[in-house]
Amino acid sequence: MAVADIFTALAEDRPYRDRMQRDEIERIIKNIAKNNGVDKKIVDILFENYEEVLEHVKEKQSIANAEYRKLLVS
Repeated sequence: MAVADIFTALAEDRPYRDRMQRDEIERIIKNIAKNNGVDKKIVDILFENYEEVLEHVKEKQSIANAEYRKLLVS
């Protein structure tokens, strides 16, 4: 869960910044794993499947943004 949480926080657009690029995300998460902050095996799996995971995150963020916009107009 921690790897997913960190990845999502870095890979999503946020109100205060655009999403980070892969090299930056990979550097940050692999550094956390190197310091035993998260499971290195899970990190490896994440980056082996990076594009697929990123597409899923983008899709879910798009859905969440649409729902948020609906709330603003109601």
